[in-house]
Formats: sequence, structure tokens, C-alpha cells
Amino acid sequence: MPTRTTLHHLATLMPRDLPVLYCPFPAAIHPDALAIQASTQAWADNFGLLDDLETRISFNQRGYGTLMARAYPNALAERMPAIADWSTSLFLLDDQLDRFGRDHDASAMATLLQRLMKVLKGSPAKRHDLPIVRAMGDVTNRLVQGSPEAWQHFFFDSLRKSFAAVQWEANNRAQGYIPTQKTYAMQRLYTSGTYLCLALIEFGNNEFLHPQVRLHPMVRRLCEYVNRVVFYSNDIISLRKELLAGDWQNLVYLIHAQHQLPIGEALNYVARLHNDTINQFTRERMMLDKLAPEICSPTLYRFVDGLATWMRANHDWSTMTSRYQTSTEGLHGSQYCA
Repeated sequence: MPTRTTLHHLATLMPRDLPVLYCPFPAAIHPDALAIQASTQAWADNFGLLDDLETRISFNQRGYGTLMARAYPNALAERMPAIADWSTSLFLLDDQLDRFGRDHDASAMATLLQRLMKVLKGSPAKRHDLPIVRAMGDVTNRLVQGSPEAWQHFFFDSLRKSFAAVQWEANNRAQGYIPTQKTYAMQRLYTSGTYLCLALIEFGNNEFLHPQVRLHPMVRRLCEYVNRVVFYSNDIISLRKELLAGDWQNLVYLIHAQHQLPIGEALNYVARLHNDTINQFTRERMMLDKLAPEICSPTLYRFVDGLATWMRANHDWSTMTSRYQTSTEGLHGSQYCA
């Protein structure tokens, strides 16, 4: 396990400007963007999620509602509050779990996740439950009311896998275990929470894929490409902040450590993975009707368009939000290349 001093020193060796990340998809934003941000802040306030000044300032700086407006620009207006509230609660849950992680308290995290899953699956929240549990119970109930059973099954299965991956990561911290690059990348597909966010494209459009279409190898591959693009980007942009926090669970760091690469070369390597995956997605998206004509439909095309929009939204938001940057880092993050 690397020492905090080692990780801090490594952060000082990072280049000032991060690698160029290719993202050719057009940007878009929901026409109700300002209202979405205000609505999700009011909802978080109502559940006591912003009770201390530091959390409130952080919430305003990070602009979760703005990300949702960019990620789901074509979602039905009446469905955007549930999307924004769910996604906001997921970020706030991640902050709560990070606190457990910093304290190396994997057992407390396990207790919270077990209780949370019970509430999300329909068990009534109680007064003594943490605000994040009551809030997520509320918004998950709204998602369930507006979706078919097959979608719910997929959503909860992804949620279960995400919670298991987050617990795996916490156990690593508590035990000082450094995973291999391959193992980390497999788990990162679920610690990212991206599959949950992509499912909300269907919810927002009120157009749900047939289960056989959702499980088709082509669709699953396109979704995995998106997930990898998101976590490659996030691990690049958040690296300095994570190293300074003493966290080694980042793909760039693991490549640096396991292959004895200078940190700048490791950053460039992950940037190439990001850009290559974007190109893979683009090629297969363009050939969708040839590679899988039996599943093509207007609903699927709109879903796949939504995948591209999600990647662009995540890129734009990640380079401007304070969530992934240190207080002194400013906007010297990864550069956008169309």
C-alpha cells in the first residue's frame, strides 16, 4: 500500500495540463435547465441533505442539476425532476460513502448499503434512517411508479452490482489491498454508477427497450463503451485530487504502479484508451443497422443517441465542476477536442 507521502509526491509530478480527450458528439441542454437545478436543490433541502454550510456550498458549486440537463436534453419535462433527484442523491451517497472510506470503516458502509437497498426495494423508511436513505427511497419510488417491471429488474440488478463494487473498493482501502489493473477496470464499470444513469435515458424518454433488445450483445457493448469512456475520463480528471486525498484506487495510478510508467505516460495511456473507445462506439453506432438489423427501431436509435449525449455531457461537466478538482486546480483539466 502506498503511503500518503508517496501519493502526495506523485501528485506534484503530474503535468499541469492533462491529456486531450476526444469527444465528437454535439452538446445539448434541456430547455428547463435552470428550473431543474432549482428543483433538485429544493428536493435535497426538503430531505435535509444540505443541512451544513459546507455541503450546501459544495452542492451549488458542483451543479448536479446542470449535468442532468446536459445528459438528458430530450427527456420529458415531467420526468426530469425524478431523474435529477435520483442522480443528485447518487452523488451525495457517494460523498457519504467516501467519508466511510477515508475512515477505513468498511463495516459501517456495509450496514448503510444493506439498509438502503431494503428501503429502495420498498421497505418503509423510518425516522431514524439517515436523510440520504429517506431521500433515495422517495425518488426510487417515483422511478418505479413510472416504469415497467422489466426495466425495474434491470435497474435494481445494476444497483445491486454497484453497491457490491463500492463495498469491494472500501474493503480494499481498509485492508490496504491494491487491485490489478484488470480487476479494477471490471469493478469500475459498477462503482461508476453509469449503467444506472444510462437506464434513465429510457425513463426520461418514456420509451423502454424490450428486455431482449437491452440484453442484445450489440446494445450491451455500446453501453459498456460509454461506461468505459466515463470512468477513463473521470479517473484522469480526478487523479490529482485523489492522490492528494491518499486514494490509490484510480486506473491511472494502477497503470503507473504496475507497469512502472512515469505518471505523465500513464495519463496519456488512459487518454488513448478513452479516445480509442470513443472511436469504437462511433464505428459500431454507425453500423448498427448492419450489425444488428433485427433489433433496430426508432426507440433504439433514440436510446443510442442518448448514449452519445451522455458522454458529451459528462465530459463538459467534469471539466467545469469542482467535484473532481482540487481547490487550486482551476480549469487546467483535460482539454476538449471535437
